[in-house]
Amino acid sequence: MTAPSIPIRLTFALFLSLLVAQIAPAAGEGVTVVDPPQRLIVVAEKARSMAGNVPVQEVPRGTILSVTRANANWRYSADCNGWIHLRDTVPVEKAVALFTTQIEKDPSAVAYQLRGIAWMSHEQWAKAAQDFEKAYDLGESSTNLHYNLGNCYERLGETAAALEEYDSILKTYPDEFPTALARGNLLLQQDQFAAALRDLDLAVGLDAKSAEAHNSRGIALRMLGRFPEAIDAYSKSLELDPQRADALCNRGFARKRTGNDQAALVDYDAALKLAPTSNAIGNDLAWLLATSPDSTLRNPVRAIELAEAVCKSTDNKNGDYLDTLAAAYASAGRYAAAEETAKLAVTFLTGQPELPGVQARLAVYQQKKPFIDELPSQEKPAGTPTDNATDK
Repeated sequence: MTAPSIPIRLTFALFLSLLVAQIAPAAGEGVTVVDPPQRLIVVAEKARSMAGNVPVQEVPRGTILSVTRANANWRYSADCNGWIHLRDTVPVEKAVALFTTQIEKDPSAVAYQLRGIAWMSHEQWAKAAQDFEKAYDLGESSTNLHYNLGNCYERLGETAAALEEYDSILKTYPDEFPTALARGNLLLQQDQFAAALRDLDLAVGLDAKSAEAHNSRGIALRMLGRFPEAIDAYSKSLELDPQRADALCNRGFARKRTGNDQAALVDYDAALKLAPTSNAIGNDLAWLLATSPDSTLRNPVRAIELAEAVCKSTDNKNGDYLDTLAAAYASAGRYAAAEETAKLAVTFLTGQPELPGVQARLAVYQQKKPFIDELPSQEKPAGTPTDNATDK
């Protein structure tokens, strides 16, 4: 599971938008490309995106937009499906200084929460949390404050504190989709799969068009051993967003665990094309190519190529990746290399739940045999989900 994105939310602003007629530029008239895209924080009380003189949507205050086109004082962002005026925004790179000045003049809850948003945009989670806590001390207790504070605690590894913030929201607002998704994803990371599934069932019920929610729900189902349902969830995620490499890889894993290695290979290949530098995806594909029970799918040469690249990129210090490389060497009949690599993997996996499996495979290589990953008679979930949640 790809680590989840952290949306930043706010419902009030430090500034007021001027009440004047707004007419956004027409497409092609003096428009220039903004490359790289610029990030802006919406600070206006009544900001809205425009298409010509037609309002498209209101843009919540505190929203961070990525703008890709410019025309005079207007900026276009796909995040708000239209053009927004510069007077309603502050550039992310100037936001901290601007709100710090405001705090020096008027240390209000509003100013602290806005600066917390700015710190989040720079991934300064501790500083953001401090500002949100200060805003809370000054009397601010909105849903958005608790949500953003929970996000910060999560990034800082303070799981109990993050869950407390999410719980406080869902007790009062049980239909809060972003919070249900965030808590579900966090529970996945804590191996609380049944509890995570309850939140993720709620999330997809609240927003059936969220590709992330369906993918996360698939992970929960997979970890509970419900592979056919997991495949359906991943497929739904991919219907909504065909470019999700994580969902493709996750579906590939689930298909492999249902004995459909051919379909798994198709998913892994597609995932790797979308994310060619992903070590996790390269590792899973290499494992399948080296160990599939279907001899027509095994490809030792490509398995070694993929596994060596993954191990090289991690300085040969990842035990799981070294385990895959050992299997790839064995699939090519290079048993001495397989044995040496497996022994190295053992040194990095001492005390880990993966260790017995690696030791068992090492014994196979010492008998001058390749390892074939036969489907267990009863599949059981193991491990913690990552962006492709490999377990062997």
